[in-house]
Amino acid sequence: VSHAVYAPLTPAVGPGWTDITGNFAAEVIKSRARAASDTGFIAGSQTVKRIYGTTKSVDIGFVYDINTDTFKTFEVTTTHVDVVPMQVLPDGTVVGNLVYLSANSPIKEYHPFMYDGTLHDFGKMGAAYGCRVNAANMAGEMVGSCIPDENTPYGAQGTAFYIDGLAASPQFIDVDAAVHAISDVSIPQIKNYIMGAATGIDDLHEIAVVGRNKKSKTGSIASFFVYKDGYNP
Repeated sequence: VSHAVYAPLTPAVGPGWTDITGNFAAEVIKSRARAASDTGFIAGSQTVKRIYGTTKSVDIGFVYDINTDTFKTFEVTTTHVDVVPMQVLPDGTVVGNLVYLSANSPIKEYHPFMYDGTLHDFGKMGAAYGCRVNAANMAGEMVGSCIPDENTPYGAQGTAFYIDGLAASPQFIDVDAAVHAISDVSIPQIKNYIMGAATGIDDLHEIAVVGRNKKSKTGSIASFFVYKDGYNP
């Protein structure tokens, strides 16, 4: 059975793993720490049993404060959804993926989320089937891939997106459309590519993107860096 643990690496504390599951509820079957902040917050998931017509396992989210030895849990209570944190911010806000498990589909439906004391489900971009976060930075910005249907894998075959979870009204930005709207004239070779997945974002708002060649019968792909400044790549 896996336990969520952390290891401070500062010289004053020294190395060594600390099991943070001692105060978890008895219902927790297993747990996993997935992200940490420099301010002492750990985010992760706990596997518990819930009733969705029948009893099923589900991963709920948690955020633990090593400074106070306290934690909070959060989950979607209306349907069968796994909570998968990707990043925890300096103030303890958590961002990541919600994975909808109810549908019997080859590929699951993903939504970006933010937890700041309330769980916010950001849904999907336009008519997409699902939008999976691939990376998040310490500013609460998330990037990933949206797919049109349940048979298309997340990745280069999708459409890259960006969303600022801390914005007053978070909105999906279609990275493919934004790149072509601005860069086609100055960088003509970009016209040949569809930005299928954003794979990384740093704290300088630089986004790594994988694009597929829409003219190539072999489906060749290329990597790009996109600098976001006020949504302008």
